[in-house]
Formats: sequence, C-alpha cells, structure tokens
Amino acid sequence: MLIRIEGLRKSYSMGREPVPVLNGIDLSVSKGSFVAIVGPSGSGKSTLLNILGCLDKPTSGTYFLNDFGVHDCGLDRLAKVRNESIGFVFQNFNLLPRLTVEQNVELPLIYASLPNSVRKEKVRDILGRLGIWERRKHRPHEISGGQRQRVAIARALVKRPDFILADEPTGNLDSVTTRYIVDLFHELHRAGNTIVLITHEQDIAEEAGRICRIEDGILTEA
Repeated sequence: MLIRIEGLRKSYSMGREPVPVLNGIDLSVSKGSFVAIVGPSGSGKSTLLNILGCLDKPTSGTYFLNDFGVHDCGLDRLAKVRNESIGFVFQNFNLLPRLTVEQNVELPLIYASLPNSVRKEKVRDILGRLGIWERRKHRPHEISGGQRQRVAIARALVKRPDFILADEPTGNLDSVTTRYIVDLFHELHRAGNTIVLITHEQDIAEEAGRICRIEDGILTEA
C-alpha cells in the first residue's frame, strides 16, 4: 500500500480550547490509483492535503508512505520525504515568474543536487512528453493558463515522485482547458502514475477511479 492513514486527527489551538479539523480519518491508496477527495469549503480538505503532502503533521493518528511512518518525522525529515516522494500541482500553478519554463521545471532537480547534464536531459524529456518543449524559453506570463498548468505538472513529474498530489488543478481554467488537463491526468494515470486529486467540484472528482468525500473533518467513500 502506497498510502496508509489510520485514525488521523488534527486540531488547532484557538484560545483555550483546541478546534478539531480532522476527526479520525482512515485512508488507503494503492500504487497506480487515481483517487479524488471532494468536499466543500471548510470541510478539512486543505488540512488533509497539507498532511498528505508532508507540509504539516497530524495531532494524532498514523500516516505511512511506502510503509514509512511520516507522522513521527521531524520537520527536516518531512521536507526530505516531501521533496523526494511527492509531486505537487496547485490551482495557481506556483511557478516562479522570473524563471523560464525550463528553469521552473529544473528547480526540483537542483534541490536534489543532480548533475547538470542529468537535469537537462530529464527536463527535455518531460517537457517533450507534455508538448511544451517549444515554450521552454518563455516565462510564465508569456504562456496560457493551460500551458502554465502543464509546466506545473511537468515540474511535479520530473523527479518521478511516488505520487502526484493535485490541489484544485483546474480551478483557474476555462472549460476547454479543464478538459485538456483532465485528459492529461488520465494519460498520466494510464502510464502508471498514482494521483490524489483534491477538489470541490463533483464533476472533476467523477473523473477519478475512486471518490472519497470529506465533510466536517470526516472522510467517507462517496
């Protein structure tokens, strides 16, 4: 099992009393799955995403990623797991505006201290696969929203993570571009990638092979 979460709880301190956000979540995701987690604003989606992405730690409960207990990790170890194992795709793309497409995609490989020749080869390969190699010298503001999202997906994939964690990846896109990006996720899934998609849109969630619903900090199979 790639992801195994049991009894996950998260509370935040506000005043004297802790405020519960996640209330005993259980979730298992096998390698090669395409899972959507859908829920309204305030349901706990963002908190769960932060824990899945090793950006935050649970208050209690366990989270195993490839049988490694990340719930027990310190911040430095969490950062290492996050950088090595998880590819993030965000709604607002999170591209660095002063860098070119090529440089944005190369950045995770620089953090991983890979040699220059290896980095260049990996970037060329992934940009070619996603059909944006010809845009490699452009900066984010010089390309369309759909192309920016493809760059973000390329950046997530270039280090070959254990899974892709996508946070509302079609939220800022028009309907035609949304369809293209959803089809691209299907293509990535067919190629063997594991995808966990967080969304508030039921129609986008229905594109996944499995849907979980989160509401009031409780996760259930839809």
